[in-house]
Amino acid sequence: MIYFMLIAFWETAIELEIYTYYLPRPEFISRDSVFKSWVMVIPEQGAFDWQTRDAQGNDLEGNAQFGELFCALPGMPFNRHVTTDALTYHVFQWSFAEKRGTKVLFPAGTSPIHHIPRLTSTLEMAKLLHGKADAWSRKRAAHLLEELLHLAWQSHIEPAKITDSAMLEAARLLRERAGAAFSMEEISSVFRLSAVQFTRRFRAAHGCNPIEFLTQIRLEMAQRLLIETSLSLDEIAFRCGWSSGAYLSHIFNRRLSTTPGTFRATHRI
Repeated sequence: MIYFMLIAFWETAIELEIYTYYLPRPEFISRDSVFKSWVMVIPEQGAFDWQTRDAQGNDLEGNAQFGELFCALPGMPFNRHVTTDALTYHVFQWSFAEKRGTKVLFPAGTSPIHHIPRLTSTLEMAKLLHGKADAWSRKRAAHLLEELLHLAWQSHIEPAKITDSAMLEAARLLRERAGAAFSMEEISSVFRLSAVQFTRRFRAAHGCNPIEFLTQIRLEMAQRLLIETSLSLDEIAFRCGWSSGAYLSHIFNRRLSTTPGTFRATHRI
């Protein structure tokens, strides 16, 4: 059923209305709403309980945390409440450009994302667009929303990977600590696992090992700092948890086949 609902999704245009990134908040600004547009809430840190209805009017409820996307349908009640000390989250509101005689549907409630590195990368790019209203930024944000919808679609048609709540928490910790220097043993000890056991479980849950996951997050942080600031390579490296600008250059050469200086000169327009 999900597959046929989404055939129209592939063929229709997305009209982005709002994208907002919220830094840690103890509670939502409003707990009860009915929106005229589609709404997606993506927790980055923290979790929240939600209640809504599907397209048939059936009541739905659950909890959303990092690694999941929540969607509320237009015209349906959306009740929410933060269940952790604070919640950091992204919000997209949009409409589908529906063809005459067709209706685009998408599952209400939460969609677990199987490919956490792609989710992380997409959200990091979205943050760069927060507060920007120019045409290019809006078009870019709409593209990122489409990517998130694709990730949700994949979670419904592909076999689910191993569900491991501890490794979801591990991914959150790696993202949270990415800007500081630490050993992977510090993270694995949180879960009372050896480094080898931790690596094996993390790969099973996320499709890559924790070092690869952390490196990707730090690389995206470095790219953002290169574009948005005039900091030196050493300063950027320290902010991204690396020991020196020389090591940052090594990562850029190995992963992107370019230097940080060339990347900065090419992308700062």
